[in-house]
Amino acid sequence: MLPTLRVFAAELPFDGDVLVNSTPTMVLQLDIPPGRWLASATVALANYGDQGIQTDVWLTGTSSAGLTVAGPRAAQVDLPAGEVASVALGPVFVDAPGGVSGLVIAQAELSGYIVAREGTELLNRAGATGLLVWGGDALAGVTPGVAPD
Repeated sequence: MLPTLRVFAAELPFDGDVLVNSTPTMVLQLDIPPGRWLASATVALANYGDQGIQTDVWLTGTSSAGLTVAGPRAAQVDLPAGEVASVALGPVFVDAPGGVSGLVIAQAELSGYIVAREGTELLNRAGATGLLVWGGDALAGVTPGVAPD
């Protein structure tokens, strides 16, 4: 019998763009039950200002029962004025014995100009910013730094 694979996803809703501040700004949140998971995210950013702005995006989580995280979970983009970029994060391994609230966070060096977009800039294609988490029983034997059995 194959192990059970569970999948969870979140994306910004239609017209749900998020203005990114110069302090950590939550873009997405997704609550995941206890288990071992892989996560990836993409964030579409647009600079509506008149100067270049450096922006950081990262995947993180909060848990009340310990949390182990490993993998490429942060990125930086220098966005020229009027430009757009898509930032990809992950896959990230997460061991969350007590469950986890997965978060996609962004922070710009200046407030008021960078927007995390729900759709693409050209055609407003939905799903430009999203978080996908998969795993469960399928990753039960996986430990960071140790090959699966």
